[in-house]
Amino acid sequence: MKVVTAGGETIELGTTETAPTIGIIDYSKRVTDDFGVTTVVERGFARRMSVRLGVPFDDVDGLQRRLADLRATSAMWVADERFNSLSVRGFYKEFEIDLAVPPLSFCTLTVEGMVATDQLTDAGGDPAPTGYASTLQLLQPVIMTNSVLATSNVIEDDYPEWSAGISYALGAHVIKAATHRVYENAKAANVGNDPAGASGLWIDVGPTKRWAMFDQALGTASTATGSIEVTLTAGTVQAVALLDVVATAVRVRATGYDRTLAVGAGAVTFLDLPSATGAVTVTITGPSTVSVGTLLIGSLVALGITEASPTAGITDYSRKDVDDFGEVTIVQRAWAKRMTAKALIRTDAIDAVANRITAVRARPSLWIGQAGLDSLTIYGFFKDFSIEAGEGVSKLSLSIEGLSVAAKVEPLSVEWENIKDSNPAKPKPDDGATNSADPASPLGPDDTVGEVLNFLAEARRNATEGLEQIAAAKAALDIARGDLDRVLLQARQTVQAALSGQLLEQRRKARVDFLTHLDGVQVGVAIQNETTQRIEGELATATVFALLGAKNSTGTAFILNSGTVLVAPGQSLAQKFETIEAEVDGVSGDTAAAITRLDQADADEAEARAQAITALQTSFSDSLVQTNGSITDLALVVSDADHALAQSITDLGTTFDGKLSDTAAAITLVQEAVSDETAARATAITNLTTSFTNSIGEAVGAAATTFNQAISSETEARAQAITDLSASFTTALGTAIGAAVTNFGLAIADESEARAEQYGLVTARLNNVGGGTASVEQLFSAQADALGNLSARAGLAVTAGGVVSGIFVTAADGSNGKISDITFAAMTINVSTAKLIFNNGSVMKVLGTGFGVGNEFIDWFGPSMPFAQCSRTNGIVWQTVTGDAYFGGALSAGVLTNGGQSSSVGADVIADTGGFGSNGGKITVVMTWSYSWSLNVTYSGSASSKQSFDNAAAAYGATSQDGNFFTGTRVETGNPTLVLAREIGGSARIDVATPTISKGVGTFSGSRPIAEGEPGQATFTANWSASLTYTDPDQIIADRRFLATLARGFTAGNGAVSQRVTIITTEE
Repeated sequence: MKVVTAGGETIELGTTETAPTIGIIDYSKRVTDDFGVTTVVERGFARRMSVRLGVPFDDVDGLQRRLADLRATSAMWVADERFNSLSVRGFYKEFEIDLAVPPLSFCTLTVEGMVATDQLTDAGGDPAPTGYASTLQLLQPVIMTNSVLATSNVIEDDYPEWSAGISYALGAHVIKAATHRVYENAKAANVGNDPAGASGLWIDVGPTKRWAMFDQALGTASTATGSIEVTLTAGTVQAVALLDVVATAVRVRATGYDRTLAVGAGAVTFLDLPSATGAVTVTITGPSTVSVGTLLIGSLVALGITEASPTAGITDYSRKDVDDFGEVTIVQRAWAKRMTAKALIRTDAIDAVANRITAVRARPSLWIGQAGLDSLTIYGFFKDFSIEAGEGVSKLSLSIEGLSVAAKVEPLSVEWENIKDSNPAKPKPDDGATNSADPASPLGPDDTVGEVLNFLAEARRNATEGLEQIAAAKAALDIARGDLDRVLLQARQTVQAALSGQLLEQRRKARVDFLTHLDGVQVGVAIQNETTQRIEGELATATVFALLGAKNSTGTAFILNSGTVLVAPGQSLAQKFETIEAEVDGVSGDTAAAITRLDQADADEAEARAQAITALQTSFSDSLVQTNGSITDLALVVSDADHALAQSITDLGTTFDGKLSDTAAAITLVQEAVSDETAARATAITNLTTSFTNSIGEAVGAAATTFNQAISSETEARAQAITDLSASFTTALGTAIGAAVTNFGLAIADESEARAEQYGLVTARLNNVGGGTASVEQLFSAQADALGNLSARAGLAVTAGGVVSGIFVTAADGSNGKISDITFAAMTINVSTAKLIFNNGSVMKVLGTGFGVGNEFIDWFGPSMPFAQCSRTNGIVWQTVTGDAYFGGALSAGVLTNGGQSSSVGADVIADTGGFGSNGGKITVVMTWSYSWSLNVTYSGSASSKQSFDNAAAAYGATSQDGNFFTGTRVETGNPTLVLAREIGGSARIDVATPTISKGVGTFSGSRPIAEGEPGQATFTANWSASLTYTDPDQIIADRRFLATLARGFTAGNGAVSQRVTIITTEE
């Protein structure tokens, strides 16, 4: 990329990467309010591009200084001289430099051009990739004028034509043929003010009926009875579209063109006019009133191939508010369609596509994402677009917002004084006037003034009688109110009785507080309390049962209390029963007291009290002796229990110590046995060595015999010791748990070999939990033979639950340690914190989880060094824990592979390898297509569903063995084609191969429904496939590209569809 300043200086910034992005900044005013009304004012635009540059690491500082110098300078920014969209005169908006790992860094630069208002020219042509037709299209409508609308059978007589000499009343309507608009007067006695002028005294209501279909808005419509026919002369016309049509059919006629379409729910489009020049006649017909909301006519331009999965939705301008209390306020308003889509275009057509979209930036147009889909056919504006420029194919991203239906203009309200008196013979009354006409004067269609007055007089008399009846009813209500007051007084007395009971309860609470505190300090209290209250009529009763226990540092006290209170008018009754027991520790004699008291008092309404004093009996000494005896008995019981528990623990310890002693004895036996076998083995080896030195021959055999006997003895001793140990261990720990420890060592030497082994095994088994076993096994062995071959092996294995994990290191036989095999007996090798380092002294490779500078590497290759110093700058190949990676060496491959695929389920699909280089080898191309469709259908138990099942089964020739389950197949209809095309060395694309595609196979299987009984079901499938292998005859060093094009020739119905087109090239 380069910059050319106004002074002619050229500054190179760096190498433009593939896929720079272009777009525009639209300064047109396009505002949609809360009601969905869009206001448009066309203004200029500016081009915009975003480029990513590759910059040498050492040039980063200089680039930053150069861009800083250009910060307020208009210049020509050139990313690619071939395209106007990538050669922009303006200012850079922002830039950012990514200082990546040397030797390359990157700079992202956004440039905004100067504002332009140029009329953009269009050279025509389809921007879709070569050999394909665009599916994303734009109808650029012509602006409708009197010269374009040649004829129309819709009469423009909505209201009278405005005249400058007429005084118009408030609310009057007129039209102006010059503007084709309807206006409503907003001022009384409005004379001489042009409705189309700037007086503000007229309201523009909308278009006239003839021109409503051409007003570039939704919500208005041209109407007529039976048919609407218009003739349009708009120069070159390629498409006609009608929106919001209420009719039966639409017919379009032009030179060499005559086509009629039925009216459906969505837009009616004619997109195949042969670039007609001259008159175009559109006829809309229906049985009664027909209407057309919008009629568009103009140029149809292509915008590329719509990619899979465009999106569609609506923008709802309704008001839906929820307040803090959850109340919802809903006001229904207008709505508008919207969509987003991506399209593929040729890179050499990016200027044409950008210009076509820019040309309609302030003009509502018809955007067609896919012909035949109303949700992807939108009348409105583009919200935003961008084009990502690729090497051969670029990608357009487009966002569309539709127009909403315009709301009707409400008529003005008219004040009485502004109503014109149009008939002097019957003048209107004055505002606020009363009727004082002759009684015989007519009033309304059937009455006279006298009759109405008589009727009002009779109504007055009836009203007077009604008032008298209301007064009598009021007197009766006063009597009832007195009765109600007496009832309320009785209720108040009952409530007061209840309050008196509550007051008594409060006094009782104060008494309890007094009893549970000593000098203001609370004593330990245990209370069991039960209270019942009841009010029946004028009687209120309260019953209390309480057991109160208190304890302090000197003694205890218990009170049993039962009390009843009754309150009624003229009487109050209280009854109480108490039992008191007290015990005081440390006080001798007869200080215990038991008090029983029954107090009863009966008094009249004034008040009466009675008191009773009960006798005190002393029995404290007896109670104290009984309590002390109980405590002594409890101590004896606790002592016996402690003694029994201690004896049990002693017995258990003795038993365990005995078992442990047995185990220790068994281990001692094993140690003695091992010591004996070691001594025996040493003696045998000494004898063997002595015999071998004195004589090679007979002595060798004798020594060997002695050695074997020693080995045998030692083995038997060891086995016996292990058996004893295992038995002792099992006895000590119980039969539920098993554990074994095995150690085995071997050393042997003769005239043919020398061998040594050491083996160890530790095993644990839990029999009563599924027989699970865990073990650790260790093996070391070394061997030397008479030929001088050396081998060694070391192994460590861990087994848990039958799964073996471990590592074995082996020096292969005869390799003398030069070749070692490392075998992992595991499915996963987990290096969580450790590192694997491969280092030959000059270079090394390290694998780990977070090492090097910043602990950011998981894989690093470079010069040998402490792995803590590994960094991005000194590494040749590295990968970080965040996924960043770098490869700094040279790559070469034996087989070059390129490919492309598409999983679109559309009827026309392209798989593209994209451009790739060649080394001049043999290139083989494999192209495949697979298609599958399936549908599950449920049939009810009705007779009609049974017949539908039978018809479907017959279509597949399905048969049944049991009369219930049917299966069958058929040959699918359709003539799909699959074509392989090639581009090489910049030459034009040519088709090079086409496979023969066999007919698809359809299957049917299902259960037949039972009439008026169980439902049935059926599964339908269809499958197609094709493949081709092609060898490129040109084995030359040249760039090339292969494309697989599918024209399926049939559409998929309801159901699940899966389709894939694949193309793969390999170069040997």
